[in-house]
Amino acid sequence: DQASLVLMWEATQGIFNALLITGLVILPVGHIALGLAMLKSPAFGRGVGWMSVLIGAVGIMAACVLLVDPHSPIAAATVLTLIVFHIVVGWNVYKLASVSQTVSRAG
Repeated sequence: DQASLVLMWEATQGIFNALLITGLVILPVGHIALGLAMLKSPAFGRGVGWMSVLIGAVGIMAACVLLVDPHSPIAAATVLTLIVFHIVVGWNVYKLASVSQTVSRAG
């Protein structure tokens, strides 16, 4: 019974670790790619594109810090920064969609 519980706990911990690695290592790389794509689009502007690249670079550095010091509070700061970033980008996309609908109705 205890051996089964240990195996289930290790499997659950492995799932959590995979989600953590995905969120703290792979996501910043995606943000850098998104920022580079935004830089090429005149609709988003250079500010949001560079902010995405900067957040991605900081995220990669935070992931490196977490490898050295797993109890560092940088993970919480990274998550909060990503929340703010998504709110800003979401607001820009919302504004672009409303402008697009206004232009399509007028035309």
